Amino acid sequence: MFKPPAPYDLEILRQSNLRFAVAGVTHWHAEYYRDILLSAGVELVGATDSDQPAGRAKASSWHLPFSDSLKSLIADHQPNFLFVLPRHDRASEEIAEAAATGLPFLVEKPMGLDATGAKQAAGAVQSANIFADVALPMRHTGIWAALDDIHSTWSSEVLAYAHFRTINGPAERYNGYGASWMLDQAKSGGGALRNLGFHGVDAAICLAGSIHNLTVEGATVVRRTEEAVEHYASAILRTAGGGVITLEAGYALPSPTSSDQEWRISTDKAFLCQRDGKLRTHFKEDKAAIEQALPGLPDPYGQMLVNSVGAFLSGKPPLSPLKDAVTAAALVDRIYALAD
Repeated sequence: MFKPPAPYDLEILRQSNLRFAVAGVTHWHAEYYRDILLSAGVELVGATDSDQPAGRAKASSWHLPFSDSLKSLIADHQPNFLFVLPRHDRASEEIAEAAATGLPFLVEKPMGLDATGAKQAAGAVQSANIFADVALPMRHTGIWAALDDIHSTWSSEVLAYAHFRTINGPAERYNGYGASWMLDQAKSGGGALRNLGFHGVDAAICLAGSIHNLTVEGATVVRRTEEAVEHYASAILRTAGGGVITLEAGYALPSPTSSDQEWRISTDKAFLCQRDGKLRTHFKEDKAAIEQALPGLPDPYGQMLVNSVGAFLSGKPPLSPLKDAVTAAALVDRIYALAD
């Protein structure tokens, strides 16, 4: 089970005295990190990107210094914490390059086109022996802390049912971010499942205790005629303890800013449902559900960044080690294989 998130406190970023930089400024999540830092009164010190023309244009629009390489970025601006946001087909090389700097970093999943690429990236980080955390923001939401409170001890046998759904706006929105490569199967490694479904897959592995305790019972991916990557995917998983986990991921909403996300977990003691910044808990003995607002931002990226930086500053290990992303990538591969 994931550890309960620490209170959301931007002061951790303000007082860190860290100099943050982004490698992969054209990635759509780069804006998340910039906005969180700005909310804390902290600025990025520089940026780079393997797509230099697009990266230079993006950095210029942010009034942010742009360097032609990670090496020159470090020499010119002396960052001491990196956000590594690689294109999926270049992830192994770019993560290895970041690891070679010796700097701590937070890296975007899925870290490769498939589990093989993710494993190569994780190997480079392990050899460098540095702090490297994977951006898995859904690990930092309140449902996990609540589940830990309900179950002081946990085994997959107590799980009856879980459902993890992430449905966002159309895939075409990546063109607006300058990340049209996300619509190219050879560069992205997949669509909604590889990108959005990764979070639900990671959650399923957590509940099962191990990828070896999960069987993929059924899966489907749906592609529109004009699209190379799927815009919707679903899967049915069964745990070794007899629990059922269903997953949904999709680019199936009409607006680029639309989102339909819901995390549901049912155990022998309680049913928990996390949606729209609120957590609803229905205990076995209660007639009415308890509803509470979740702390922190509605978007869990802020909580994740605070927790990750806090772990680094405290000398603690990464909250989401790269090996966990490798495992999630392997389960994504299995779902794709069954769907095909």
